Amino acid sequence: MRKVTLLHSLGLLFLAAVLASPAAAFSMPATAAADSTTQGVFPLNGLQDIGKFALYLNEEPIVTIGSDWSAGGRFDEQIKVAIGGQSYLATLKIEVDEKGLWKAIAIESPRGNAAVTREGMRATIKSEGQTRTVDLPPGTVLFENMSPALMSQAVRA
Repeated sequence: MRKVTLLHSLGLLFLAAVLASPAAAFSMPATAAADSTTQGVFPLNGLQDIGKFALYLNEEPIVTIGSDWSAGGRFDEQIKVAIGGQSYLATLKIEVDEKGLWKAIAIESPRGNAAVTREGMRATIKSEGQTRTVDLPPGTVLFENMSPALMSQAVRA
């Protein structure tokens, strides 16, 4: 049986998939072995992709998403939403360490900017003049509603 935990903050979701035991929740590539402070954070390295996604309404594109995922794990994304004569742009940037584990996330959107930093199994989220911390459960992968490329992390986990 699979248990899924969602920790939501600022539209960014931390998805934790846990099987029978937390230690068995994921398998990490040999290039990104976990240590005691990062065990359970799934690496972003090992995949490389440049993609474009579009969402259509009545045969008109209303959302276009462009992403660039480097082999080392860095992830950059640009999102454009255009509907009813109005549009906005948003960006998502994920920085990784030498093991391919995410260490910082920067989000820019019309709602405001947000910064997320990870130290071990704790994430600190700064947004809208507030700072919050979240403990990350073992098996955590990143997910964001407007980032279809990140879904590969859930499959890979």
